Order: sequence, then structure tokens, then C-alpha cells
Amino acid sequence: MKSQRFASIGLAAIALIVMVATTVTFGQAPTASAGPQVTFTKDVAPILYKNCIRCHRPGEIAPMSLFTYEDARPWAASMKNRVSKREMPPWYLDKNIGIQKYKNDPSLSDTEIATIVKWVDTGSVKGNMTDMPKLPDMDELPSVWRIGTPDVVVKYPAYHMPAAGPDLYGTLTAPFGTTEDRYIKAIQTRVVDIPSRKIVHHALSFAVPPNADADLGDDSGGNQGGDFLIEYASGKNATFYEEGSGQMLPAGMNARVSYHLHSIGEQVDAKIELGIVFWPKGYVPKHRTWSKQLGQESAADLDIPANKNNPDSKNWVGAGTGRTIDEMGFSWIGWYDITNDEYKTLLAERKAAQTRTSNDN
Repeated sequence: MKSQRFASIGLAAIALIVMVATTVTFGQAPTASAGPQVTFTKDVAPILYKNCIRCHRPGEIAPMSLFTYEDARPWAASMKNRVSKREMPPWYLDKNIGIQKYKNDPSLSDTEIATIVKWVDTGSVKGNMTDMPKLPDMDELPSVWRIGTPDVVVKYPAYHMPAAGPDLYGTLTAPFGTTEDRYIKAIQTRVVDIPSRKIVHHALSFAVPPNADADLGDDSGGNQGGDFLIEYASGKNATFYEEGSGQMLPAGMNARVSYHLHSIGEQVDAKIELGIVFWPKGYVPKHRTWSKQLGQESAADLDIPANKNNPDSKNWVGAGTGRTIDEMGFSWIGWYDITNDEYKTLLAERKAAQTRTSNDN
């Protein structure tokens, strides 16, 4: 009888433990799924369509498309990892310091990041297809030419990159074919295909005279270097000039691209094009852009005479906008265009500061 009594107590204890364990398990479940169910169709897809598919779509620079649930689901864990670290979308400004209003800000809000994280943590559920947002009009997304149909397209000679070897630097030249001076409204360098995108780290385009030697076009010639037009890099592309601004392209010039290529284990022909949209004939902008690369040993000197007011804010006025550039990164080089309101505020502050000081050197 004694042994049976102990056995009964033991069974009761086991039952109690099971009941407690069951209670704890059932008590925790609602916490893990607290709040409405996050689904791809209703919650995640709108975020991706607004912030991500400019690059994450077929034929674009990103390694995978995020159009559909089937596209995104295999990458769910990676998406959580990258967005929670604010590595994607690429936007490397500190959210707690300095200017926060930019024209081209694709970064996610804290709420959007939390939504993607919760979607992944709760099983990456697809959801009801009736909740799926309409796919953006492909005609409204930047495609081959983000500047629209170019007035001029320069096709640089293809460069054959071997499968293995050191990084290569050099220049390629092709004619613009223009016969009169024109002002540039928009300009874009386009790396033509996916294999080319893999090997072209960056490409700087210049306008050079037809008789320019091969050293011109990368500012290696100091004051004699070509007129810089635009830089291509992953994350950095078209330039648009606002009303009242532009860059002169003199008649009869050649286009020259200064490239940096790296091998990827397979032979690739690097194909690069330059597209330009002009302002109408006869248009003369109030602000003309002029750009020069400084800091290199052979680059042009910057001379600010002593005992004279520094030059006015031409480096701020420029095309009537303000721009800061991102730190150099091998795989992504971005830029940050402040809004017009922010620019006007900063310019007013700068001019006010000039009136308070002599700015003597």
C-alpha cells in the first residue's frame, strides 16, 4: 500500500508539472503573436514597392527581385538582418544628427523596419492576395534611361576584361557628335548589362577637346584636364538640373570615360554609355555648373588670396541646390540631395554668417 501511495503522489506531481508547463506555454503564445498578423500582401509589399523595387526588380542592379511573395520569401531572414541594421535600403546618414530632410531618401521608418522584422519573426506569412497592392506601373519606374529619352547617346568602345588579374584603370573615348553649344538638363552614365555591372566599380565621364591626349579626362592634367560631367558607381547615377541651372557642353567635344574595373572570374566586355538631355536651343541658365577634382598631386591648385573676402557661396549656390556625398565604399557610393527648403535655410544661415565676420584669411 505504501508503494502505491508514493506512486500516486508521483503521478500527481507529474500531472502538476505537465499542467504548469502547459499553462506557461499557452501563456507565452499570445505574446509572440500579439497584435494583428503581419502578412506580406497587406503589410510588407507596400513597403517594398515604395522603397525597394527601384533596384530590386528584374534587370536592375540588385541581386534579386522583390516583386512577389515568391521572390521575397527565400530572402526573409536576410531582409530582416539588413533592414534592422539600416544597411538596406542604402542610406548611411545618422538619423540623430544634422539634416534629415532629403529629396532622395529611401530609408525606412522605425515602424516600417518593425513591420518587416515582425513579419519574419512570425513565420513570413503570405496573406490574402486581395490585400496585395497593385504592382507599380513599369513605365513610371526608372528603367534603361532614368533621365527619359536622351537627345544624345554616346557609346564608349567596349573594354575586354580578363577573368583574372589586377584592377584596371584607364580611359575610353567617343565623339558627342554635337555641332553647337548646348546646356545639359539631365545626364546619366549607363552600364549596359549585368556582366558589365559586376566589373565596373566606377566610371567618370568628361568632355575633352578632339585633339586631347589620352591623359586628359581624369584631371591628371591639372588645369588642362577635361570638363567633368558625371560619375557612375553602384548607388550613384543620373544628375538632373533644375530650372535655371545647367552645364555647358561646347560644340565638337569628345566624351571620355575614366574607368575602374575589377575581374570576377569570367571574361566580360565592359559596355558603358552616356546619355544627355539638353535644355531647348537658346536656353541660357542663370546658374552654370563647373566641377573640378581637387586634392590630387597633379590636380589644379585652389588659391584663396590673403586679406580679401573669401569667394561667395558659389560652391553652395551651384545649380541652386545643395548636395553632400557619401563616404567611399567599394560596393555602394551614394549621395544626399537636401530639399529646396533645407537648402534655402542653410544658404541664408551661411550668408548671415558672412555679414557677421570679415572672412579674412
